[in-house]
Amino acid sequence: MLRNRMPMTRLATAMGVLSAAFVGQGFLAGPPQAAAADLASHRAYYRFSLGEIRSTSGLLDMSGALAISLEKTCDGWIMSHRMSMNSRASGGQEVKQEIRFATWEAEDGKSYRFAYRDAARPGMPGFKGEARHLADGTEIEVRYTAPTEKRVMFDADTRFPVGLLRSVIDKARSGERQLEMKYFDGSAGTGAFRVVTFIHGEAEPATKDAEDLGALVGGPGWRMRMGYYPVADRSGAPLYEADIVQLANGVARSMELDYGDYTLAVELDSIEEIPEPEC
Repeated sequence: MLRNRMPMTRLATAMGVLSAAFVGQGFLAGPPQAAAADLASHRAYYRFSLGEIRSTSGLLDMSGALAISLEKTCDGWIMSHRMSMNSRASGGQEVKQEIRFATWEAEDGKSYRFAYRDAARPGMPGFKGEARHLADGTEIEVRYTAPTEKRVMFDADTRFPVGLLRSVIDKARSGERQLEMKYFDGSAGTGAFRVVTFIHGEAEPATKDAEDLGALVGGPGWRMRMGYYPVADRSGAPLYEADIVQLANGVARSMELDYGDYTLAVELDSIEEIPEPEC
């Protein structure tokens, strides 16, 4: 049986990586701090295809394209994802998705807005809302405006996509090898996630093919393995995992996504720089 909706946006933000909070074990702790990672505004285009098929998947084929942009504004960051996917199951079922997901995140990480929809399924409601840190620093308040109005509270150390990305790059640069964070992006409508990341070391230099994509993919980076879990679950298997070559400038050079019963190979096709704003 095909899954109704791919959690592709969180992996893309997986670009927007990772993890939060146990002192004494090499884990991050405490509320978000200003990060030093120097991210490059860019627009990247990926293609993905079905990799390993496991016996329970029921899949015959899956392919598609993913565009991710990360753009600096005068007061924060805009991140957007556009994903087109076609999949086919052994019973003849076909699913087409056209995911649109956009976020804005304040430079200090204290406020956040998000909107998600599947353009191929206009009858299905999307998710829209905003989040902010309370003035006393104790919690994060999320207010959904679609598909229905509701209010949810999260721990203050929960990261949004850009904060997650910058934090994991900073920790990788400082030599950390195991990280954990709570993470919220709003794309699932189900709340926050716990993301556990293992950094396996520096990535190999870009191949000649990658170098042909330009200077944005030629810099330093790391090989990472990330697992996404329900925030309160410390016993079960991850909802999905990702192997990523994450560059220090915020670009994900390649990804392999593991959903348990199948994997997807995600390769960078092209990339372009987005000019910095004049503030």
